[in-house]
Amino acid sequence: KLHAFVSLSSSHCGNVYVPSTLVAGGMWALQHLHQSTFMDELQLVDRDKHEDCFMYRRHFKYVVLVGSLQDSYVPMHTAQASIPKPAEVDRRVIADSYRDRAEVSRLGRRRLRG
Repeated sequence: KLHAFVSLSSSHCGNVYVPSTLVAGGMWALQHLHQSTFMDELQLVDRDKHEDCFMYRRHFKYVVLVGSLQDSYVPMHTAQASIPKPAEVDRRVIADSYRDRAEVSRLGRRRLRG
C-alpha cells in the first residue's frame, strides 16, 4: 500500500451539482480531451462496480480530501465527497450515482478512522 493520497480541491463526485455551467463544461472538456484515467479514478467511474475502482480498493493507507468554501471552481461538497441538499431530493438516475459515489467515500473515511 502507498502511504497517503492528498487531494486539493478536486471534483471527487463529478460535476452534477456544480453551480457554474462554464466550470462543469471546462472540466468535462479537460477529461475528454486528455483522456486521463486519473480523473475517472478520482470520480470513482474507472470501473463498472464501485468496489473495483482504484480509489475504493484502498491502495492508500491514508486519504486526505481538502476543499475550500471560497473555491469558485470546485464546490465543497464534491471536494469533500459529501452529499449536497439538491442531491438529497433529486430523483434522477445521475443523482443516485452521485449519492453512491459520496457514500463510497464516506465508507472509506469510516474505515480509516475505525
